[in-house]
Amino acid sequence: MLLECNHCGAPLDIQAGATFARCTYCGRTQRVKAMRTQAVQTPQGWNPPPRWTPPPNFRAPTLPLTHDPSKTVNKIVMVVAVVIVATTVLPIGCFAFLMLGVTTSSPSHTSSSDDDDVTVTLPSPKAAGPIPKICKQAAACCRVATPQNTRHCDNMGKLSMKDECQQIFDAMKRAAEASGKRCD
Repeated sequence: MLLECNHCGAPLDIQAGATFARCTYCGRTQRVKAMRTQAVQTPQGWNPPPRWTPPPNFRAPTLPLTHDPSKTVNKIVMVVAVVIVATTVLPIGCFAFLMLGVTTSSPSHTSSSDDDDVTVTLPSPKAAGPIPKICKQAAACCRVATPQNTRHCDNMGKLSMKDECQQIFDAMKRAAEASGKRCD
């Protein structure tokens, strides 16, 4: 069926039964129930126009938009991607973020526990000076412990703060060992 994008007014060929549709012109995702129907059945041989200029009565600017079928996303693919990111990438990224920036301060007397406070700090990758060997080792260990986070690991290899690099190396080594890997 042909539906009208609520944002730019472009005609969209949407499969019957779809819950959401993504405009192949402006990229907006919208609920199919909220879209205006242009044709209950897509006409035989219908092709989307290669360019679309939104009419002035729509929210999109009246600038020509190009039809890009890669902007369409199957709802199932989108849901699977969100589930994968939420269950794997985010926890690993958060763990790496915390482990890379953990420093221990003096004991805190604000709680009933005698444990040390843990403060998250991220050293600047643009620190000046020569790069100590331990910083390069920390970056290499980071790549072993969190291979999906190589860009962040590469930045650690540019640090020049030996103490922070030692802490990062120790944290990455523990993280790697926890996942059955070794940094040595």
